[in-house]
Amino acid sequence: MKVRLFYCLSIFFAISMAIHGESVKLKTLFKDLKTTVEPQKRIEVLFSIVTEIKGSYPDSAAHFFNLINTESQKLPFKEQKIIEIRLNIGRAQIEIAKGNYDAGWHFDSLALVQAKTEKNLEQQAIATMGLGNIFYYRSQFDKAQEYNNEALRLNRQT
Repeated sequence: MKVRLFYCLSIFFAISMAIHGESVKLKTLFKDLKTTVEPQKRIEVLFSIVTEIKGSYPDSAAHFFNLINTESQKLPFKEQKIIEIRLNIGRAQIEIAKGNYDAGWHFDSLALVQAKTEKNLEQQAIATMGLGNIFYYRSQFDKAQEYNNEALRLNRQT
């Protein structure tokens, strides 16, 4: 019951942002969410919504991660693990956007360990790039370049 209420309030918030001109794409995504039944597709729509709102509304984006987590429970275990990695990368991006670099480091590091465990090069590359971005924002450019070069190397292997 609480999840459903939260879900409805989240949709109301995002739709009200869309109505007020925040994003035409957001309107489309919520229509897609309303009509999509299959959990994996719903998760992709929810991730797209987060992408649209995380810069302007990072706290609201974090609430959508809870919805993604709930939807992922309907998937096979292996797919749940990949969603968990993506959630941690997303949480890192939100924390970095808010200037919470230590929290961002925590989530990207966690995602990197999970991606290595799952042998998922794509998610390893994304998490490594996130760590490189933290070094960049902290003006540690040599370390940033090192991490981003590693991310590029991993990405080329995918």
